[in-house]
Amino acid sequence: MVKRFLVPLLAAVIVMAMVVPGCGEPVDPAVGYELTVQVEPAGAGEASFTGESPFEVAAEIPVQATAGAGFEFDRWTATAGFFDDAVSASTIFNMPNEDATITANFREVRTEGFWLDYITIEKEPDEVRGVERLAACDVDVLGATLSSPALFSIVEEDEDLWYKSSIGTFNTLRLNPYGPLFDDGSLNPFHYAEMQAALNKYIDRTFIAMDIEGGLAWERFTAFHPQLPDYARFSDATHVPAESSIEYLEDKYDYDPAVKWDWVQDAIDAINADLAPDEVTWDDDLERWIWDGDVIEMTIAIRSDDPVREEIGDYLVTQLQKMGFEASGFKGDMAATLSGLANVDAEITGGGWTMYTGGWISTGIVRDESYWFMYFHTSLWAAGIPAFAYLEVPDELWDAAWDLLVMDFTTIEGPGGRDELVSKCLPLHMDYGMMYLTAARGFSPLKTSVDLAADGAGGIHGSWMWALTAHFRDAAGNPEFGGHLRIAMHDLLVEPWNPIAGSNTVYDMMPIRATGDMGHHPDTRDGLRWAGRIDRAEVTVKTGLPVLSFHDWVDLSFADEIVAPDDAWRDWDPETRTPRTVADALDNP
Repeated sequence: MVKRFLVPLLAAVIVMAMVVPGCGEPVDPAVGYELTVQVEPAGAGEASFTGESPFEVAAEIPVQATAGAGFEFDRWTATAGFFDDAVSASTIFNMPNEDATITANFREVRTEGFWLDYITIEKEPDEVRGVERLAACDVDVLGATLSSPALFSIVEEDEDLWYKSSIGTFNTLRLNPYGPLFDDGSLNPFHYAEMQAALNKYIDRTFIAMDIEGGLAWERFTAFHPQLPDYARFSDATHVPAESSIEYLEDKYDYDPAVKWDWVQDAIDAINADLAPDEVTWDDDLERWIWDGDVIEMTIAIRSDDPVREEIGDYLVTQLQKMGFEASGFKGDMAATLSGLANVDAEITGGGWTMYTGGWISTGIVRDESYWFMYFHTSLWAAGIPAFAYLEVPDELWDAAWDLLVMDFTTIEGPGGRDELVSKCLPLHMDYGMMYLTAARGFSPLKTSVDLAADGAGGIHGSWMWALTAHFRDAAGNPEFGGHLRIAMHDLLVEPWNPIAGSNTVYDMMPIRATGDMGHHPDTRDGLRWAGRIDRAEVTVKTGLPVLSFHDWVDLSFADEIVAPDDAWRDWDPETRTPRTVADALDNP
């Protein structure tokens, strides 16, 4: 009974199959199907196929796409059918059993501006959590420069992460020079240069570099970074007297348990303090210095948002106890320790802090570091370091540092030359102003799918070129246009942004550099400048001055006499908001 109905049923299915594909009328395979080609976006290029439409089913049709100016081929797409290689401009299209439209898709080739579509910068103060978020693909770049050995190991072992190295971050001690007495009548020992000199003998920079920073640092004693040119030039007595050489100073001020108490005793003689009476006992069995009947106390402002600086601060508390002082630490983040304590005049004069665990970064490879003498060892830059308004230094240091800052010298060697000025500053700056501890071998981690130009000194957050070069890359490492880059930073919006000078924190300057428009940019590898918005420069220098030019966008010439053109811009008139020319300045000095 079942077999009797099977043959009529199969016949009905075959008839329906012949009718349905044509939606009414059957299609003759011999006639074929229409093929249409188009370009997306319109005008981006040309596309064609070989042969004449219509085509038979399964016909192999050569297709070709040619990009127009400003575009490149992306891929083929089709309403039906398939390609042998859809990402090849020249390939084969296999015709389906219906009409089809194939599209040659092009993408615009960017020749200027950013690679990326969007950049988001957010605050992440916890270094450990920042690396965890990076590994979890929650962010793409950790903009901060890190120096934690434990985090470095994590980044090295993760195949999806890599890092940018930098040498520009360094740790310092900012000493409060106010005094000799604070407003409450207590003594500030570090008002005296002799005591600052003695402190060096209690600071084991090798311990800080190797134990606290896990070997990711070099010991640093002077204003000259141990990996930059000035250090190499003045390391020995080749260009300066022996007692001014860095080699001599490092030996003189190095940690030395055998003689450190003698240095303190010499400093105490200048202060006229006394040891506590023998009958006074302390929990730690350490002797204490007494001045005017009271134990000499001091407070260290310790940045606890930086694990390295927190450990350095704890170490300093211990060492100050060993020097004979009653020391304690005040811990907090930048807002608490720097903005709320170290930069507040009432805290400076009132003795709210004696020293602050400072951290700095050179945001470019510095070829001339002599400006540190003026900024970090005199009262000139009190706007950046308010406590240094009370710094009193010898005239010899001030005069030589100023000449180096404004480059008031005509030769490198010889009398009055740069070498002679540096030889005056090097031994004197050790006892006034900033104290240098270490220079970090920093690293800034990021996903392997991202690349950008990090500065050899400033890392990512100190780079002037990071935003112009940041891009995603494919598995082969080739750059790709577009995408949303997510960056995490230790802090954001720390200080008001000066429209001209920016801010004094690298956390503000990173987005400022991304949104600014620079006339020239420092090379991230050697610090030399490349033309940015400026097309070219013509520089005339007085004959005989030691000036060289390394890039062809700068036309350097020499002349015995230099006369500035009357229409050259000299400065800016804030009232009229117009530039003042040389002629304007001569008419109205």
